[in-house]
Amino acid sequence: ELQTYLKKVTDSKIFVVRERTGKAFPIFLGGNSEAKAAGLDVNQLADEGYFIVRSDNAVYILGKDHPTLSPEQNSWEQRYARGTLSGVYDFLERFAGVRFYFPGEIGTVAEKRGSILLPSSFHIVERPDYIARSYMSRDGEWYEKKSQYNGVKGYWLNLVRLRMEEVNIPYAHGLAHRSFDKRFGKTHPEYFALLPNGSRYIHNRPNFNYAPQLCFSSRIQEEIYRDAVSYFKGESSSVRGAHGSYGKFWGAAGGGKYFSVMPHDSFYWCGCERCKKITGSGSMTRSEEDCRKISNF
Repeated sequence: ELQTYLKKVTDSKIFVVRERTGKAFPIFLGGNSEAKAAGLDVNQLADEGYFIVRSDNAVYILGKDHPTLSPEQNSWEQRYARGTLSGVYDFLERFAGVRFYFPGEIGTVAEKRGSILLPSSFHIVERPDYIARSYMSRDGEWYEKKSQYNGVKGYWLNLVRLRMEEVNIPYAHGLAHRSFDKRFGKTHPEYFALLPNGSRYIHNRPNFNYAPQLCFSSRIQEEIYRDAVSYFKGESSSVRGAHGSYGKFWGAAGGGKYFSVMPHDSFYWCGCERCKKITGSGSMTRSEEDCRKISNF
């Protein structure tokens, strides 16, 4: 990417080599020996951060990188360490005027300048203000016939060019995939939201989808806590039987150093006596005031 867009902007030959030749101005990519000699250590960076530095008449761009994954493998959501690549895109935007809106000729701006002017020295240490940076738009149709760029699918290429998140933070409906219905449906029905007819919201039924819905006044909280402890101990989800629709692994509940305790979709407030004290009878539709009470709870 750096070679391609520097060539377009400068209209010059840009060579990729393994070692400094002394014949051209060098840009060093990654945490290599040259970067270390310049005093740059990726271990000093914040998560997903990178250096862009000019020192001793050379530029260094480096961040934490995954040892084996790269964009053309088209990994799901491109979630892996790719700090150096993010630094490359930042460098191209800051100093070469390149703009990445979406892949392809129409969505990428790289005007021919003939040269790039750099300050005599700079030391940029960058990291994202938001660790959660993602979007989903997979139902649309790609605007041009070409769907891959040097082996990278257009949608995935856009994610890395826009420096979307490197780590999956499981924030949505994490409790939906812990098999609570199979684990406790028969032995502890009180763990599940009480419906007006006296039954429990354990399985899907007409007009009531997205089961199970939980009673957060019950001891299900203890089970959620124990699941989280097991996850952070590095245990398999099979130890607690805590796997759901994504197969026998933690799936949507966990990702890296995060564990999701978000309720299922179409959140239903339990109608048991303890939950009624929070906000009246069980329901899917609630007033803004009731939503605040539930949130505070």
